[in-house]
Amino acid sequence: MKYFIAIVISAFLSGCTIMQPAIVEYRIKPVIVELNSDAHSCEKLNIKVIQAFSSSSLMSSKMKYTQDAFSEYQFNQSEWSESPNKAVTSEILNSITSSKLFKSVQSYKSRSKSDFILESTIEEFAQHFTDDSSYGRVVITMTLINTKTDEVIDTRQFTKSVEAKSRNAQAGVVALNAALSDVLSQSNLWLAKVCK
Repeated sequence: MKYFIAIVISAFLSGCTIMQPAIVEYRIKPVIVELNSDAHSCEKLNIKVIQAFSSSSLMSSKMKYTQDAFSEYQFNQSEWSESPNKAVTSEILNSITSSKLFKSVQSYKSRSKSDFILESTIEEFAQHFTDDSSYGRVVITMTLINTKTDEVIDTRQFTKSVEAKSRNAQAGVVALNAALSDVLSQSNLWLAKVCK
């Protein structure tokens, strides 16, 4: 009987020590490029950045990738620390704030009035795999709206693809962050032209 109890206890304890593979969480953190612009017409105006529109898959922390135009897969051991929708919205706000084009840049949660609203639609934010390589692709459409007239001032789509250095999730994250950095830089230049 003692041997039976010892075997049961050791089996139970050995079962508790089996290590499950850890899930690595990755952050969306692009490099914000400083904007040098002579645009000054928006310096006394306020802009509000609305929560980005996107597909439901970008509202989840699940990290997905594609291999063709019709399929989507999910990494098993990699996730976003924050959903791409929420993180990209936050980075758009940070990028515009750093541009110093406007008097203030407000979050969509702010109850204060603004002169402009910036709507963003994340058309694509994904790592793609081909037969022999991988790349990160970001496509965001932005619309600037005058809140006093409710008129669309301008709409522009920004696209960037960056090749990943290897075919794994970590390299894809680096490529996506680089692509997002470029898109945010493009969008700030666009806003600077609107503010001239």
